[in-house]
Amino acid sequence: LQQIFIELTLKAEQEEYVAEGIEWRAIKFFNNKVVCELIEAKRPAGVLAILDDTCATLHAESRGADGKFLEKLSQFHSGHEHFSGGSGCFVIKHYAGEVRYTVDGFCVSNKDTLYDDVLAAIKTSSSKLIQALFPESVEAPGSGQAPAGQKKRPTTVGFKMKNQTALLVEALMSCAPHYVRCIKPNDVKKANTFEQRRIVHQVKYLGLLENVRVRRAGFAYRQEFHRFTDRYTIMVSEKVLRTTAKDTDRSIAKRVLSHLAQHYPEVGLTKEEAQLGKTKLFIKQPETLFRLEEIRQGRCGEAAAVIQRAWVAFKKRKHYIKLRANATAFVSKNKARRRESILRPFDGAYIKYHRNASLRKVVEAKFKGAEKVVFADEIEVLVAEAAAADVRREKRIFVVTDAAIYMVEHVVSFDQGASKGPGESKVSEQHFLRRWISLKDLRGMSLSALADNFFVLHVSDFVASQATEWVEDKAAEACAQCKVKFWLFTRRHHCRQCGLIFCDACCPDSAIALPDTGHFEPTRVCSGCLGLESSEMWQDYVCESFRKTEIMAVLIDVVQRKQKRKLDVTFSNGIRVALNHVAAGKKLPERKELSLAFSEVKRSRGAGDDAEVRATAPLAVEVRTGPGVPTDIVERRKRRAAEMKKRREVERKREAEERKVRDAERERQREADRQRRIAEKRAKKAAEKEAKAGEERAKKEAIARKGAGGPRGSGGGGVGDGGGGGGG
Repeated sequence: LQQIFIELTLKAEQEEYVAEGIEWRAIKFFNNKVVCELIEAKRPAGVLAILDDTCATLHAESRGADGKFLEKLSQFHSGHEHFSGGSGCFVIKHYAGEVRYTVDGFCVSNKDTLYDDVLAAIKTSSSKLIQALFPESVEAPGSGQAPAGQKKRPTTVGFKMKNQTALLVEALMSCAPHYVRCIKPNDVKKANTFEQRRIVHQVKYLGLLENVRVRRAGFAYRQEFHRFTDRYTIMVSEKVLRTTAKDTDRSIAKRVLSHLAQHYPEVGLTKEEAQLGKTKLFIKQPETLFRLEEIRQGRCGEAAAVIQRAWVAFKKRKHYIKLRANATAFVSKNKARRRESILRPFDGAYIKYHRNASLRKVVEAKFKGAEKVVFADEIEVLVAEAAAADVRREKRIFVVTDAAIYMVEHVVSFDQGASKGPGESKVSEQHFLRRWISLKDLRGMSLSALADNFFVLHVSDFVASQATEWVEDKAAEACAQCKVKFWLFTRRHHCRQCGLIFCDACCPDSAIALPDTGHFEPTRVCSGCLGLESSEMWQDYVCESFRKTEIMAVLIDVVQRKQKRKLDVTFSNGIRVALNHVAAGKKLPERKELSLAFSEVKRSRGAGDDAEVRATAPLAVEVRTGPGVPTDIVERRKRRAAEMKKRREVERKREAEERKVRDAERERQREADRQRRIAEKRAKKAAEKEAKAGEERAKKEAIARKGAGGPRGSGGGGVGDGGGGGGG
């Protein structure tokens, strides 16, 4: 067992370094093979062979057999460096030190006097215990194992022990054993007691010092080239992995190793630390491998995030492609199209909503993270005066979630007083919620049949929510925001939105209307509620956006998925828009209608595509737009896209075939290298076996010549022949 440990941990590892061509300085260690051959070898005869030969010559009288055994041992092994004889004993120098064996009773203990007929009789017993105590097999007469009617000589204890040990070694060598070396701290079986001499003796003679030196001077990590490349591919660029027909696993692994050493110097992959063998890559220190694995884990996380983003983008892109196809087919039948509108892809996110903290604060204050944003872009809304023939455009940020629509105003102000230097001013950006429309209240959507960018959102009738519950003056002792205590003459204000009481500084005179709570005239709100509630009237909205088709498709999809109903979409060149207007001296809004008329005008080449909007009368607006493009442009674009897709598919198949051929060639080369290594190992083992057989034949011939030169007629039998005495 100690020899197996040496073969697997010390000898095999150093032989692997030499075979791989790694720079290595051999470390000397004690090879236990010479002791194993001294004990169990046949040629020349070992201790067990001489003991069996001595026992075979014994008859009824066994006196003097032990002395004869010791005499033969001294005769055959007197010059062996690990054997020494003595008076009534002999000494074998094992790997763990010298062991003295007293020969008294050796021969009697080694004999097993149960012959085959006795064993056969025992095997006939009906007791399973009796049969289990004697597991030896008995050859039947005529089976070819022994002549019929002849009693075969029983095997000895040494013979059985040697066979059992050989079977154990064969079983262990067929596996991949791992060793756990245990140190016995003392001989009295007492806790927390360490006998230094006892421990040092075990560490020394178990071969642990040599093993530690080999491991320390050796390489902690070794892996085949293609496995190393496959594991750390994620850490290198695509250019490094680009292969040609001349590339081998070793050349690819060399490029990967050079890239890692260059781009990750903190790992420490120097020439002394990492070496390339013939079939494997070796890394010396485990710390280097640990640092490499840590970086790989980080890159795996980054790659997982990239894959996740790509998958989400793929799903969204697939969803938007479907929306675009449906919307294009639906709109093309009812509305004239612009060229850029037909060719424009759907994306959904155009203003980087998730990176705008101020915008997110205004929008998410309403739904508190419970909704999912599906569209965000800048649009323009038409604002018409009810009392005068006037119309104007105002910019809004149009955000659509899966539950509502948000109209947000973006205000940029320049404060000269807060400038850091001359000619500089501090820029501040604010977002104010102008209208929140629940998708439940969205009745429908209207578009014209011409090539304009306008669409109208129709909402249900206005229903004011309940008034805010105010906090009593006597119940508030301090400002709800700054916590400053109120005194007798302190000015205090109620916020018309949250109902709390604030001081004059925390509730400034920034009056806005809150129509949803019944405050149609500008009223005072605190700074915390400013811009977080709808300040415009509950009414239909006339919007302008060159992404009107995408907005329509998104609203149809969201209403159908979340509200389980179909959004009503109409196409007409005359649209009635419902408005709510608070007249002077009135407390409640009045319902009015805006007439929106669309017409087409011919324009010269190079003229702008923007529609002309003008108010023809109070609550009457005319929109004049240019002509659309022919509808067959969609079909031409589809044909071009199909041809391009076909070309890409052909190119992709060609690259896949080339990659398949390269991989097959590389795999064939790996298999050839593996078969070559197996053949080399088999040839090496065969050569060693042949050399050993030649040595045994030479020793046997020497022993035969020595026996032929002695006096004839001696009564003793030959050592190891298994027979009794011979005649003269």
